[in-house]
Amino acid sequence: MRLNIKSVFNYCIIIVKKINEIKEILVVKNRVYFDELVEHNMKDDHVATMLSLLELAKTRDVSLMQINHLDRIHIERLMEVGQFY
Repeated sequence: MRLNIKSVFNYCIIIVKKINEIKEILVVKNRVYFDELVEHNMKDDHVATMLSLLELAKTRDVSLMQINHLDRIHIERLMEVGQFY
């Protein structure tokens, strides 16, 4: 698949929206699993969700943990709700 500027820009928008969706979920629940965040069982949704989580982990908003290879990925909110947004 060949990417152009428009498709990259659209993908960035999808990731920003996904970050906001994850934050909304983590305001209600302190901990979730990766598979709870994936809306559709499609590769693009998995990739967008993982990239969003990596960005949130980089900014230290969440921690990501996986005990063993192929286990579920645990996501935990690190910030207090008021500081999360």
